[in-house]
Amino acid sequence: MMKNKILSILTVFALVFSLTSCEDYFGDVNVDPNNPTAVTPNVLLPQIQVRLAYAYGGDASRHLSIFTQHLDGVTRQFAIYQNYGIQPNDVDNLYGGNLYSGVMMDNRQLRALADAEGYNHYSGISRAIEAYTMMLVTDWWGDVPYSEAFQGTDLLSPKYDDQADIYVEIFRLIEEAISLLSGDGGAVLPGGADLMYGGDADAWVKFCRTLKARGYLHLSKLDNANYQNVLDNLADGFASRDDDGRITFGSTPSSTAPWYQYIEQRDDAEVGVNYVALMNSLNDPRVDVYGVPLDVPGHPVFVR
Repeated sequence: MMKNKILSILTVFALVFSLTSCEDYFGDVNVDPNNPTAVTPNVLLPQIQVRLAYAYGGDASRHLSIFTQHLDGVTRQFAIYQNYGIQPNDVDNLYGGNLYSGVMMDNRQLRALADAEGYNHYSGISRAIEAYTMMLVTDWWGDVPYSEAFQGTDLLSPKYDDQADIYVEIFRLIEEAISLLSGDGGAVLPGGADLMYGGDADAWVKFCRTLKARGYLHLSKLDNANYQNVLDNLADGFASRDDDGRITFGSTPSSTAPWYQYIEQRDDAEVGVNYVALMNSLNDPRVDVYGVPLDVPGHPVFVR
């Protein structure tokens, strides 16, 4: 009897030990590396920047350039856009997919993480990106969701805010960004994860000052005093194009800039005839750079 009890106890211990060993050995098998449950700022920031650059250099630039007659739509749907035949679903991907549920949702996650951990330079960059993106959005569409936005499925129909109120928030974000970027960066610095400035906080402050100047310039027709605000911020802003925030795209077919991909694959738009005529009438020397046709195999016109 005693022998059987001892054997039973040993069996239980062996079973527990084997299960524990299996758990230790196979513990990571059910963890999908392609679907992480947590993310770090050095993973969030670069994809936010690239997605924003792709959105701006893609549909946004093409649509707006046609409306301002910098480009002419010549074939397919861009010939329709040329006659202002754009439909709401033509910009759904830009508005909702890329900017709201893409760039800004991820950027809010970056901001929350950076704020919680005291990563001040990440926090400052995230605020600068939000200010820049919201300025684009409200300049393009006017009154848009903001104060109740970015809540996902918790609030699918956020209210629309007045453009004037959004601009107040944009300027507040810019000042917060400048303050965060002007001090200690925290335990984790952006470094190479920042594809625009390589983690250079001073460069980001210049970006913020220039962005603020742009905002005041947009508001100058409402109040002439804003012209002085423009000049005050430009004094500490970009001094040359070398200060510009830019993303360097690759050379493989899937990594080239969106403008290049568009011209190579579709070429539905060309240099605007009216725009070039205006430049010629003013003897504008930039026309020789702006409107130079470059040969792309199979596509005779390339827009610089």
